[in-house]
Parts: sequence; structure tokens; C-alpha cells
Amino acid sequence: MIEALIGAAVTTPTKTTGTTTTTRNPNAKIHFSFRTYANNVRVVPPLVGRFQLGTAISYGSGVLNPDGSVASGGVIRTVNRNTNPRITSSIWARVLSGRRSFGSGFVSLRLVVEVTGSNSPQNCVVGTRGSIVLVDEDRPIGNGQTGDSVRSAYPRSGGFTRAPDGGASCRSYVQGWNNTDGGRRTSPARGGPGGGQSAVVAISKA
Repeated sequence: MIEALIGAAVTTPTKTTGTTTTTRNPNAKIHFSFRTYANNVRVVPPLVGRFQLGTAISYGSGVLNPDGSVASGGVIRTVNRNTNPRITSSIWARVLSGRRSFGSGFVSLRLVVEVTGSNSPQNCVVGTRGSIVLVDEDRPIGNGQTGDSVRSAYPRSGGFTRAPDGGASCRSYVQGWNNTDGGRRTSPARGGPGGGQSAVVAISKA
């Protein structure tokens, strides 16, 4: 359970409000891109141990057809560089499908992904499926940054769920990023691009 928190406690995604509705233009292709960053330097809640310190990044882009299938791109890269112990773990994933929805002042995109490469196969197996939720919200939050957020969760049904070491496959990639200020937990303390944690998301609104 503690191992599962390694990624989950990196950051806490921004909570958005509003009633989700269906896509405005069902015939439009969906373009998306995102990049995230977090640098945890001190054990402050929600972190629970020094093993959670270090940097975590994720990025990707692609184009989806109106039915949610992949038209082009759709490659996701995630890298964790932990400092206690010092180790780098990373995965590649491909987007299998996506579903866009609109809310009050934001657009979200839920991607179903599958791991295609892993440098730690003992705890993250190629073929594991996950979900990545992107939120594109231009309205500023308290520190003036956008309300963009990204969260990822593994494993999901349809692929491997258990790793050779006996734990849930790809559990260290259960993560979240946003633009809130990290305080003493991150370096720098401020959130947003150039800060200690950030999420930049673009989803076509057509």
C-alpha cells in the first residue's frame, strides 16, 4: 500500500467543478498535448516518506478521431527520478482510445493507455493498461495559474494487473500534477511552469 502511494502523493490534482456534458461537435477530431513536472524535496503531507522525494514528469500528444480512436501520435512518456533511494524508473505508453467531455469552464479528456516499454519490469509489466485524465481549464486558480491538471492510474482492466514482484503492476505511476503552490514540499515553492509542480494541458475545444 505504501509503495502505491509513491506516485499518488507526488501532487494532488486540481478539483474542477461543473456538470459534464457531451462533446459539442461530434464530427471534430480531437487534438491534445500535455506536459507535467513535480519536484518534491521535503516530506510534507500528502507525502509520507523520503522514498517519495524526487522529480516526476510526463508528457505526450496526439490526435483522436471523432469516435475516440487514434488518428496519429498518442505516445506518452513518464519518468520518475527518486532520490531516496536514488533510482530512475520510466515507462512508455500508447493511447488506445479517448473520450472528451465539456464542463463549466473546462474540457477534459479521458485516455485509455497501454504500457509498451518499462525499465522496471519487476513492478511494471509491458501490456499493463491505465487511464490518464487531462483537464484543460483556462480559468486562473488562487495563485494566478491555470486550473490545468493531469492524473494517471494503473493498472486498469484489459491488461496485466499483477507484477512479478507480487504487487499491482505499474503502481508507482499512480500520479497527479497541477499548478497549485507546493509550499515547503516542492522546490521552487510556487506552482505553474517554472515552479515546483506544474501541468500544461491543451485539448481542442471544437
